[in-house]
Amino acid sequence: MEKAGIQESNDDFTRLEKLIKKCMEESKVIKTKIMNEPQKEWINKSIITEINERNLMWTELQNNPEREDLREKFITKRHKIIKLIRETKKSYYKKEFDKYSGKPKKLWNLLNTLTSNKFKQRCAPLKLIVNSIEFTDPHEICNIFNNFFATIGPYLAYEIPIQFHVNYTHALPKPLLQNLQINSLDPCFEEEILNIINNLDSNSSVGLDGISTKVIKCVKDLIINSLTKNFNKLFETFIVL
Repeated sequence: MEKAGIQESNDDFTRLEKLIKKCMEESKVIKTKIMNEPQKEWINKSIITEINERNLMWTELQNNPEREDLREKFITKRHKIIKLIRETKKSYYKKEFDKYSGKPKKLWNLLNTLTSNKFKQRCAPLKLIVNSIEFTDPHEICNIFNNFFATIGPYLAYEIPIQFHVNYTHALPKPLLQNLQINSLDPCFEEEILNIINNLDSNSSVGLDGISTKVIKCVKDLIINSLTKNFNKLFETFIVL
């Protein structure tokens, strides 16, 4: 009898999952993505045209690697683009500096745009001291960090007093412990579940079923009846100890 109830609950959940995915497919909208404009203000139409021509040359060269004339044309075009970008960028920022020559605040903002987003040459610490021993070799430092994060879990578990290892409820606060001592749950209503759905984080990642909270919010009116039924069936079938 109990197995039959569990199987019925599984069937209800499967139907609910299929309903949600059906709504997803029926509501799917195909959009054409418009490429963003160049992020750098000094990139103009001439540079983009030259880059597109270079890319075509590269494709042609890949299809005909034995042709030296194509290779020479590609190299010439590549050097031309490098020179064009350098000159265009130099000319653009010269005009910008001239424009803000009497405006210190805007001049500093311009300098910040030139100095930001630069790769740092070194992201690891130069040295690390462990147990009064100094390590400077990058590989040794990486291994120390790897070993620390690989063993921190068991170490913290070992630090938990032994009396909490067998029965974790001794470590729980009394109000929470009292809430666990229940053997039945009242049925939930559609309004309660709708309120919970409305407060879900739309930016959370999807689960193994591929259904996101954003989808749940979009189809909530179509699935609320089945969802409520599944929750109440769960409350009837399982007992929280």
